[in-house]
Amino acid sequence: MHRATQETNEPPPQPSLVVILRPSLPRHDELVLGRSSSCDLPIDDATVSRQHARVGLGPTPWVEDLGSRLGTWVRGQRLAPGERRALDPGEPIRLGEAVVLVHPGGPAVEPHRLTLASTGAWFAVDGGAPVSFGRRRLLSRLLLTLVEAREQLPGVPVAATRLQAEGWPGERVDAAVAANRLYVAIARLRGLGLGELIQSHDQGYLLRPSVAIQRVAPGLRG
Repeated sequence: MHRATQETNEPPPQPSLVVILRPSLPRHDELVLGRSSSCDLPIDDATVSRQHARVGLGPTPWVEDLGSRLGTWVRGQRLAPGERRALDPGEPIRLGEAVVLVHPGGPAVEPHRLTLASTGAWFAVDGGAPVSFGRRRLLSRLLLTLVEAREQLPGVPVAATRLQAEGWPGERVDAAVAANRLYVAIARLRGLGLGELIQSHDQGYLLRPSVAIQRVAPGLRG
């Protein structure tokens, strides 16, 4: 029995289905995705419209909403009907409650790798030298929050209010002060080597969906 669905402007909940698209499956530059068997890639999920979205699989992948009922979502934002949005390699797209990961054609691009201690004591990017937070526990808490959000809902930004609450637990300050010190803290994280990995968003910040994350025991270094 199909689930009842209702049109919404809120981001969908946890995914009901995950589909990975690669250029060889099938071999087309563009694909129409939807529930209909006539689509290039049919998706058997009640929350997906019959013709839901079109994706491009070239070196720079993209997605376009085809007037779907429950929306095409990228980074927590719903696309307008007919709107086209460029994607990072491996970035997730929400079609209703289904998730599609699009990998581009052309030469393979190695994604960034983020290794970090499970406690958040240090991190390393792309196998480089570990960066220890030492007493900078604020930065450690912010990075762990970004990592946890990336693992649970890739492509969805972490709200600034959540980052502020995790970084400065129990503190209540003026909204402008809170926003400014979060901005400064994110800039410090970027300056430590995470500049290519942390994205800014109207709704907050997020780790790039294409980043490969590995958590290790605190005593191990990559």
